[in-house]
Amino acid sequence: MEESESDPQQDSYALHCYGFCEKINVVFVFNNIWFFYLLFLGILLCLPSLAYAVFIRCCYPAQLPSVKWHIVIFIINCSLWFVLPVIILAGLCRLPISHSFYVIALPFVFVLVIFTVLDMFLSPEGKYFLNCRRVYDTSVYLEMVRVALPSIRVNVKSLYREPMEKNLKLNRPGRKMIVTAHRYFPIDSYSDETSLPRLDQEGFNQVTTFHIKKIVEPGDDFSHKQFTAFKTKFIGSCQRNRGGQFLEDTVEMDIPGLEERVVTVSSSGASLPWWARRKVFYVLSTLSASILLRIMFQTRSMRHNLVVTKKYFVYPLNRGAADELDHGRGQGGYEEYQPFLAEEDGPPPYNPTIEWK
Repeated sequence: MEESESDPQQDSYALHCYGFCEKINVVFVFNNIWFFYLLFLGILLCLPSLAYAVFIRCCYPAQLPSVKWHIVIFIINCSLWFVLPVIILAGLCRLPISHSFYVIALPFVFVLVIFTVLDMFLSPEGKYFLNCRRVYDTSVYLEMVRVALPSIRVNVKSLYREPMEKNLKLNRPGRKMIVTAHRYFPIDSYSDETSLPRLDQEGFNQVTTFHIKKIVEPGDDFSHKQFTAFKTKFIGSCQRNRGGQFLEDTVEMDIPGLEERVVTVSSSGASLPWWARRKVFYVLSTLSASILLRIMFQTRSMRHNLVVTKKYFVYPLNRGAADELDHGRGQGGYEEYQPFLAEEDGPPPYNPTIEWK
């Protein structure tokens, strides 16, 4: 039976590590390792972090709010890369497991990993990449914003008692349920009041980021009064047809199809640079090495805070005859978002999702 021979390269590496551990006072080093960490932290704050903050303040003042987040995640990433090699070194040098270094280091690594995961979704860049399912051409996206249709939905929440036969009421108490009915407010037309930016077309791979805020409001007093009357009538219809106890009403004014954060490219058919790719961001964030990508994303992309404003209108001549309404006029297929245009006095739509109490 042949004896297995060990790899000479592995033996050399093991002897080298053992020789390194013999040259240092392992217990003394790990007793003071957190002092070295604080010194390392101070160097990071005084040199690269301060220089980065001054650079952004002077050259990119609009990106200054993201500096604090970048410095924090930079400290977290560097701390993780400091502690992990030290833990490996402690294992190679056979530091006793009962040493206080492990008591602090292992929970500290766990906290750093949690912060790294949260950063992927809560950081300024993470919010963009989280919703970035599709990259649009900038001019195409601005046209989408201009023609996007507003949607106005009224929700009415009512409380109902579970119907039971008379002979069962004495055996067990009746349950209560909360049911939400909804209806879309029909409009005749709308106007886009959004102030669209004039984008600089220089640069083949110019990346633009949009932070969208949506506003839907009536275009005149008559439209506002019609909506108020519609909501009041709908609430009364819910009580009259369903017999429930009114709890609350909510109004959802939205512009379907427009996400809160969007990344676009300025050239048709242009590809995103590596620092604007979603997969690259998550890979580097997992490796705690995404700080360069974040800096380039903030400094090389053009950011716009866009307030998308849509005003809806209801025409007085059309309110008396619902059957004569031309739902497609000026709407561009608006019936997709207004499924109850012709319903005036019918029972409210019923949501089968029931919340039992």
